[in-house]
Amino acid sequence: MAPETRRPLEISACRGCHNSVIDPAALVRALEEAVLQHDLDGRLIQLHNGKLPHHLILKAAVAGCPNSCSQPQIKDYGLIGRSEPLEGEEECINCGLCVEACPDFAITISDSSDRPGSGAGPRPVIDPELCQRCAKCARACPTGSLIAGPAGVEVLAGGRVGRHPKFALTLKPWAGTGEAVKTFVDQVERYLAGARPGERFANWFERCYKSPADPVTGVTSANQAAG
Repeated sequence: MAPETRRPLEISACRGCHNSVIDPAALVRALEEAVLQHDLDGRLIQLHNGKLPHHLILKAAVAGCPNSCSQPQIKDYGLIGRSEPLEGEEECINCGLCVEACPDFAITISDSSDRPGSGAGPRPVIDPELCQRCAKCARACPTGSLIAGPAGVEVLAGGRVGRHPKFALTLKPWAGTGEAVKTFVDQVERYLAGARPGERFANWFERCYKSPADPVTGVTSANQAAG
């Protein structure tokens, strides 16, 4: 029986449902094109001298929204679709639909007395510490008082499961898709240049990156998860 052929780099994605703020399948295609262009598969095989147990397979995951169904927080490289809700120019009618739509209890409706110098009438107020930038509130708003900002991705790296699990850390809280693909290639290139044969990506990442940028939202570090 022929031995199983393992691919050294696996890219997965969620199915891209109605919650998605980006097209995960399109981003996967862009990542796959970059893998081919830079021969990352072949070079990863060379790094590990052709030996590819499961823990050495470099795993990337794309999630279309903060629900993160593809589990990017525990992958070597993860991308999570994000779209920050912005205040629109239309009047708020105090319908409360944005409050109902928010799964993170990040929105309250404020009247003008709560906001010195602001115009009359209610406005939605978003707590940036709670907001996960899923844009559900903007989609629920019937007037345009809230609108969805530009769609992009949060870029994470260094997640793993196994004997010593760890959540991935945020490299970029928001990036365009082109920047996210470039960051992916850059990280793999650095791994190829600096890793030891048999050293998994997450272990190399932890060794080389002691203090990446702090995440803006969500639990994305082992210290925060334990807190």
